[in-house]
Amino acid sequence: MTNSDSNLEIIPIAIEFLKLNVPNREMEAHSRISIDNIKRLLDLVHDCWCFEFAQMDKNVKKWKFIDSTTELQESGVQFKKAKGNNLFDIKFISGTLEIPQLCIEDKTESFLTNLVAFELRSSNRRPTNVCEYIVFMNSLVNSSKDVRLLRRGGIIESWAGDDKELYHMFHKLFKITQTDPKNFGYSQVFNDVNYNCK
Repeated sequence: MTNSDSNLEIIPIAIEFLKLNVPNREMEAHSRISIDNIKRLLDLVHDCWCFEFAQMDKNVKKWKFIDSTTELQESGVQFKKAKGNNLFDIKFISGTLEIPQLCIEDKTESFLTNLVAFELRSSNRRPTNVCEYIVFMNSLVNSSKDVRLLRRGGIIESWAGDDKELYHMFHKLFKITQTDPKNFGYSQVFNDVNYNCK
């Protein structure tokens, strides 16, 4: 019912309302978003939430999964809560994995499930940033002990469930996730971590 000539600024209003459901409450419109190229509210959420991650280099073709948080810590890798607000901006610098904080609430699992489904069912070739993030986190979390280490480091903040429940949440999400191994956003991070552990 709203068109581009309307005085009602529907996108800022929608973002203010929808960010209540987004982990970390971070969601901003960028210049590319307009009422003409947003088909549904989930489309708006995905575009706002994932825009910066789309700029990452995905040219690394050969990579291997990293070990769990516990195993990496035993190999000397340190974990640090990153300062930035972009959930997907994960870096490995001088032996330290810098990961932005993920705030988990009761609705976080359903929110992420909807975005995974949106990425996998999207008719256009949309980036699969949420799927890649789930794959990354699933690699780190192989037990409730891994969740506890990430929580103690401030990387996970949970308002819903204990460590065991969060471990199961990541694995449930991973089971419905698909990524292209030849176009994986964290391939260079994985390679850097694995090289450091060797």
